[in-house]
Amino acid sequence: MTDRPPPQSSRLAVLIPFGIVTLIWGSTWIVIRGQVNTVPLAWSVSYRFLIGGLAMLAYARFRGERIAL
Repeated sequence: MTDRPPPQSSRLAVLIPFGIVTLIWGSTWIVIRGQVNTVPLAWSVSYRFLIGGLAMLAYARFRGERIAL
């Protein structure tokens, strides 16, 4: 038997963000289900991308990252 360290993927610094992303991504069906036949599909997608983009910009600004094209 070898005494190898555990893989990097088992560290909490990896598992916690993975769990958060999984919960958020997996729960989007709730929003999609609520918008079916209420809002046109293109608007539903646009709303979600707009909110996601604004959240990413806010996070980048919070971290002091430079945002340039």
